[in-house]
Amino acid sequence: MKSIELSPTVTECVQRFFHLPLSDIEIADALSYINTVTQQYDVILLDFCFDNADDDFLLQGDFLKQASNVLSESGELLFNYCPYSEAALVELLKLLKRDFISVTVVEFYDLKNIVIKASKSLGEVFDEAEFAMHPVINMMYSEKGAGIKKVYSF
Repeated sequence: MKSIELSPTVTECVQRFFHLPLSDIEIADALSYINTVTQQYDVILLDFCFDNADDDFLLQGDFLKQASNVLSESGELLFNYCPYSEAALVELLKLLKRDFISVTVVEFYDLKNIVIKASKSLGEVFDEAEFAMHPVINMMYSEKGAGIKKVYSF
């Protein structure tokens, strides 16, 4: 596991809460870092929030294509995304379908963010009940009254 963090403050949090050794954490820009990766991964997790298209590197350049290239044949890209416009979300889904075989989008009640899983293979069907019962999901969303609103598969 390797964590790429833009902020030294977030790096400290990753060490403290995820117990990763400093050797597995790199302070870098994800967009630049993904272009230097030579090894393959089974899973890439992304967590960020963009306010506008100028900051949204997922819609710029070849980040998604490069992420697909560094994933194994059955690899998955999982990320939290805060859509700032319908047009941006539609464009993101088009780009994901260009580079991945299946895409699942999970929408929540009372939350702006969505969770997206893009897979290089057909893999397993999303199990909504299993996802909803995960302790982390329960802790995060039960307090806000936010459960899964809808699951979309493309």
